[in-house]
Amino acid sequence: MKQSKSAVVETRPDPSTEEQVLALNSLRRYTARRRPVSVKMTRDEDDTPRVGPAHSDHSGWAVRVNDASGGASVSFGQTQLRHLTRVAFGLPDTAESATNSMLSAVEAVRPENEIEGMLAVQMATTHQAAMQALGKACQTDNPEVAETMGNLANKLMRTYTQQVEALAKLRRGGEQTVRVEHVHVYQGGQAIVGNVTGRLPADAIFMLGLETGTGW
Repeated sequence: MKQSKSAVVETRPDPSTEEQVLALNSLRRYTARRRPVSVKMTRDEDDTPRVGPAHSDHSGWAVRVNDASGGASVSFGQTQLRHLTRVAFGLPDTAESATNSMLSAVEAVRPENEIEGMLAVQMATTHQAAMQALGKACQTDNPEVAETMGNLANKLMRTYTQQVEALAKLRRGGEQTVRVEHVHVYQGGQAIVGNVTGRLPADAIFMLGLETGTGW
């Protein structure tokens, strides 16, 4: 009979003092952060997936989900959660982890209303879909699949950037602020001190006598 080889146990060195200090510092920052709301996924007898809290306080959990999405009704929060789970089920084995990751990202935005909440959900799901597409592009040996998934990931990541810009624009009320850091006033020129809001005219740099340099 062929004897089976015993598993090789890998021995690793203890962490250095520096690594232990860094780990403790990371732990302090981690414990100081707000704990995001999370979900627990179960399956019925007919294998239908169910999403709910990991504890017995279902109403408290539902309120937290709604607060995370910026909604004024529990129905809004549950609807946004379903949007997240539909994307997460693209990878069934890690659906619970993916849902919690996206839900944590939505809560990190701290939406102030439903519009910001929907945008936060779009951002989270777009990022998740982009990473899934990018993973498929890197793991396949088929050049056509790699190109298709790579192009999709690229489009999704550009969309994500646009969503972030849309959120920033929404929160500042659509106004654009141009901050002038270095001003050089020449003879006959005029300087403006303070923030300049709105759109600068095309000849503003010439009129103000601004010297091109840092910040431009």
